[in-house]
Amino acid sequence: MSNQKYDIEKIYKSKLEDFEMDVPKNAWANISNNINTPASSGFLASSITQLAAVISAVVVIGGVVAYSLTQNKDSKKIEQPTLVEKQEQKITPQILINKTDNKTVKAIAEIKETELNSKQSSNIKKEKESTKEPVLLEKSSIDDIQNINNKTERQTLSETTKEEALNVTETETNANEQSTEGENKLEELNLSAEIVTSSSKGYAPLTVEFSHNSENVETNWNFGDGEDAIVNKIEHTYNVPGTYTVELEITNKNRKTSVAQTVITVLPISKIESIPNIFTPNNDGNNDLFVIKSKNLESYSLIIFDSKGTEIFESTDLTIGWNGLNKYGEQAQEGNYFYLIKAIGIDGEKYTKKGTVRLER
Repeated sequence: MSNQKYDIEKIYKSKLEDFEMDVPKNAWANISNNINTPASSGFLASSITQLAAVISAVVVIGGVVAYSLTQNKDSKKIEQPTLVEKQEQKITPQILINKTDNKTVKAIAEIKETELNSKQSSNIKKEKESTKEPVLLEKSSIDDIQNINNKTERQTLSETTKEEALNVTETETNANEQSTEGENKLEELNLSAEIVTSSSKGYAPLTVEFSHNSENVETNWNFGDGEDAIVNKIEHTYNVPGTYTVELEITNKNRKTSVAQTVITVLPISKIESIPNIFTPNNDGNNDLFVIKSKNLESYSLIIFDSKGTEIFESTDLTIGWNGLNKYGEQAQEGNYFYLIKAIGIDGEKYTKKGTVRLER
């Protein structure tokens, strides 16, 4: 025993390296010196006694540490310090330096680093397990699911498209019916016969142009003089003076009709038809008067002169002709006499006629 030295601190530290409580440095030194130094049995006994005291202290310390670990484990249920803080409390460079030499410090640091990495890996694994990650399916399964989804979508889309197509068709049909009905109603509202004429009054022969502005309709004209037509635009001539009621009837494709009327007034033209060149006032009832035949004269004047230019007869009445007497009521001699006729027709025509008439008895 005198030739062997014991490093008591190293021996016990290697066995109790997990305990965190420190033993006073001088205690380990004293024990080592006493064991390694030859001495008397009394002194050895004293050293053994001190060693026993140290061992007792270590046992007590171990119990305290065990109880402390149990309490710490229970307290972790209430409040757990973060991993970094716990490791910082267990492994600080100052504690390691105080407890052991450099090799022991390095070994303990490696052990603690391994435990730290293991706990961190465990926490990371738990975090990954707690995270609900999507299950990765094989490509064939994904394709099958996609095909089913596509088929379902196509079927739904097809049904929706058919339904929408039916709805669109029905809507279009209703819209077309409403549109047609609306157009028909509009056509009925707009169906209004209206006669357009170039003139409504004139002298015979009077030519009038008739037309209307309606489109896509059947046309029927009645000109009031026994003539008719079925064209939209036409000219019609009235040869006989008079008043004519013209009627227009139009019919659309829905067989709705509209009728319009207008009045055409045809005025007679003025005319001096004949002037006799001889008359025989002998009261035989045949050609006894010199009478002018005329039509539609608004004003009229007849003057008779003898061969000397003396006025012997005058009349402003078409029904009164010269009977062969002068202004004094005496019978005029046989021979040639001069006449002067002035007249205005109802159509505004002016007439001036001069000539000779022979009187015979």
